[in-house]
Amino acid sequence: MLLDSFSQRMLYRILPTICVFILLATFFQFATGCANVGRDFPTDRVSGIQVGKTTQNDIRSMFGPPWRIGAKDGQLTWTYGKYQCKRSVNPIFTER
Repeated sequence: MLLDSFSQRMLYRILPTICVFILLATFFQFATGCANVGRDFPTDRVSGIQVGKTTQNDIRSMFGPPWRIGAKDGQLTWTYGKYQCKRSVNPIFTER
């Protein structure tokens, strides 16, 4: 027998507490962990966009697919950007 009866009883008493602690620590690690959304794109190519001339296909070939497609005021919008979460007590999202 590896543990005497007293040690076994103590282990069985504290084991649920240890398990809860490990689960909570794991949850908070994921809840406050870092996250990246979007992708980098070449900002130097923005000057090549000409209103009325540059097509959607041109934009796709210059920057790749948009990170998000949506609509604003009835107009189609494409969003390019990268957002990062910095690890701290409260995650802070910054735009890059």
